[in-house]
Amino acid sequence: MIGQLLAPWSPFVCLKRNIKLGKPTSSQAKSTIKSSLLLIVDPELRDEEKDRVWSYFGSACGYCGRKLNRAAREGHVDHLIPVSLGGRNHIGNRVLACAACNGNEKRDLPWEPFLKSKCTTPDAFAARRARIDAWKAHFGTDDLQLPPDVLAVLEAATARVFAAYDAAVEEVRALKNKMD
Repeated sequence: MIGQLLAPWSPFVCLKRNIKLGKPTSSQAKSTIKSSLLLIVDPELRDEEKDRVWSYFGSACGYCGRKLNRAAREGHVDHLIPVSLGGRNHIGNRVLACAACNGNEKRDLPWEPFLKSKCTTPDAFAARRARIDAWKAHFGTDDLQLPPDVLAVLEAATARVFAAYDAAVEEVRALKNKMD
């Protein structure tokens, strides 16, 4: 019931999906915890913000230019600077991407060299880069990465939660061993 009330990307639903796929691991639980803490200070885009991304990029991948069908869920709202490298969920750090560009190809690569690799001509690269730069500039480029002090607090909080989680896991494992 509670899973139905949450967005499909929420940490609880992601952990629930992992449980359905097989035995959840400590690393999956920790990943969910870390994501949950991050979402407190850097929430996902709202639906109307996602609509703006789709509209600005004309339902086409910002990297390769492929037309995308939103009803068929072909597009992804990708991070220009990945979260793993300190990028924010801020709308100015997002670009519409096809599945190939967002998932299998770009990963954590810097967006500009990746964009260049997707363009067959210098003119295509210049046009797509200008479009993305204009998008970023519209929102201000200062908001694309979390400030170092916020990252430091998140890292410290995550470390404390992980230590408490590890202690609880050991306690529960000891209890299980007594029961066996």
